Order: sequence, then structure tokens, then C-alpha cells
Amino acid sequence: MKNKKKQYSIIGIIVIVILLIFGIGHHIYKNGGLTAPKTVNLMSKGTRVWLGTEGGLQKDATVDYIDVAKNGKFIQYQVFDDDITLGKASKMSNSQLISLGKKQDKKYFDKSADEVRALRDHKDQIGLQDDLMGDDDLKNELNNGAMLVIEGTATQKSQDSTKETYSFNKLIPVDQYNSESKRIGAIKLKQHQSEVGKPSPVIDKKTEWDMVDSAVFDEDELNNNVPQRRETFDYIRNNRFNALLDNMKSVKYLAPKWQNLTFKSTTDDSGNKIISQKMNYKAIDEFNEDDVMNDNVFDLSNSQKQKIFKAKAASYEKGSYPELRSAFDKSYYKVVTKNVFKPHTFDDDMDLSSTVHQKIYDSTYIGYGTGNDMYLLTKAQNDNQRAVFNK
Repeated sequence: MKNKKKQYSIIGIIVIVILLIFGIGHHIYKNGGLTAPKTVNLMSKGTRVWLGTEGGLQKDATVDYIDVAKNGKFIQYQVFDDDITLGKASKMSNSQLISLGKKQDKKYFDKSADEVRALRDHKDQIGLQDDLMGDDDLKNELNNGAMLVIEGTATQKSQDSTKETYSFNKLIPVDQYNSESKRIGAIKLKQHQSEVGKPSPVIDKKTEWDMVDSAVFDEDELNNNVPQRRETFDYIRNNRFNALLDNMKSVKYLAPKWQNLTFKSTTDDSGNKIISQKMNYKAIDEFNEDDVMNDNVFDLSNSQKQKIFKAKAASYEKGSYPELRSAFDKSYYKVVTKNVFKPHTFDDDMDLSSTVHQKIYDSTYIGYGTGNDMYLLTKAQNDNQRAVFNK
């Protein structure tokens, strides 16, 4: 019996030793050592959660990003909800913050469709998803449509008339239009100076919105104030946004990945003390840059292009709204809005300026200023720990 008790005691001691070894190892792995280091930075050993905030060094500051630095590697999660504050985050553990970051990043992607609907319906940005609402060029492109550069000819109808008939047959890229200034200038110089029965070249550069806006008023609109123009604007705009929303349904979530960081330091006049750093990393944007729609125009079928040419020619005549609505239908925008929503990585950077130290409730935060009332902060392991620049 005594031997059995002794045996159980030995087993218990072994189990306790194993647990202690595991716990100590986990602590070292997590924190980079048995004791908390006096200084930390984004390349420190161990795992640290960093919070990108805006709104000052206070408990009500909004958390925009939840970043994780782990033994020289870095991953960034975007935050969607605008009610996650530094005060709330201070009461959470690292594992809770990392779990929250993963959920928020997926939500940031999932709510992109709501952001498109908000723009379509003339509403304000929702949450912190600003990949669309924060991009004025992309917003203008979605509101006004693609830029169409169309070439064709104009022919004067008769000797005693200044009216011309138009025929269009070619789309050219905006970049080509901008680079061929000599050729384009020569066409414009002679534009609307055609001889009777002799076609002269014409070229026209307009957004879809401009094509409707510059169309000649029809008789009903002039005489009866029938709002066909406004209806055409709304019809085309709704087609554009709704086709984009349809295209978005097949787009897959792009999860952030672990990556390496690089830094470029700025020193004081002595060259010995680092006073700021630029941190370079890969970020994720849910929407593509503007000009995607301009490029997609060239993926249209020949029949779709012919409808554009017909609508453009008709816009010089009264009663062209049916042709414009036919050209800019759902099938047109199914092609033109493709890849407007396309999560992708891009090169980004962050300026790390003066180091900071701030108490929030029972937690002490240390880190860097990153802009006007913006900070990158991590929870200190004790009141004496400080953030320093990476060397």
C-alpha cells in the first residue's frame, strides 16, 4: 500500500514538473523571456497585440486596426464596428483581442455590400468600412459611370442647314486619348466643319452621366415637362449599382496573412538617435482603384458596343433616351462593374513618431504616434516598460 502511495506521489510530481516546464515554455514563447523586457517594439520576441487608434490617447479613442506582432512577423486585422474603444480593449486579453480582430476583419469584408448600397441610396458611410466611401475617385466613377472616348464621323445634312448626322464606330482608351494630343487636336480643330455629304472625323470624351446630360431634349420634355431625363439618370445609375452588387456575390474573402516588416529610420542631427520611423507593410483594400470600369468597357461584346455607338449618335437628336437606356442596361454593367470589388493587397506604410505612455483604466499602454490624434499602442507588461524604435 505504501509503495502504491509512493508511486502515485512520484507520478504527481512528474506531472507537476511537466506542467511547469510547459507553462514556463509557453510564457517565454509568448513574452520573449521569463521576465518582462524593459523596452519593446514591433520586432520584439514573443507575441504582442498592437491597436491602431484614432481620437487621442483616451478611453473613448476608436480602435481601427488590431495588429499582432509575433517574433518578427506581423499581421493586421481591419475593424468594422465603430464602437470598439481603447477602454473596451483594455479589459480584454491578447487571445480575446486576436479573436475579435479575426471576426472584425471578416465583417469588414461582409459589410462591403452595405457600403455600396449606402452610396447608391445617398447615405453616409456605415461603420469603419471606408475603402469605398473614403475613395473620392472611385465614388465619382460609380456615381458618373465609365469614361467613354468614342470616335466617328459627322456629315452635314444640307447646304442650308448647320445640322449634322453622326455615326460612331470606335472606342479608344482614355490613356490613348490623353497621349495622342496631336491627332486628337487635329480632329477637334475640324470638328463640326463638315461639308455637305462629306463625313468629317469627330471624337467625344464623356462619362455615362455626361452622355445623358448632354443629350438633346426631346419634344415631350420641352413642351410637357415630362421628367424623362431624370428617369433616365436614375434608371442607368440603379443598373450600375445593382450590377455591382450582383458581381460582389461571387467574390471570396481575402484573409490577412503573416508578413515581414521593413523600417526606414530618421535620426537627429547627430545621427545617433532615431526620432521617427516609416514602417512598410502589406495592407488589404476591398475595392479596386478607379479606372477599372474604364478598362472593362473594352471587354464588352460587339453588340453591346454597337448599342453605345447608336445611343451616342442618337443623343444629337431629340428623343434619344430610349437608346441611352438600352445601351446602359444590366448586361452592360455586368461587364463594366466586374472587379470593382476585388479584395487585394497593396504596399502601405505608417509613420511612427514620438513614443507614448498612457494609463487607461487598469492598463498601461505604450507605443507611437502615427498621425493627427492617431496611435499604435500595445499593453505594457508593467508600468516601467516602454516602447522604443526598432534598430
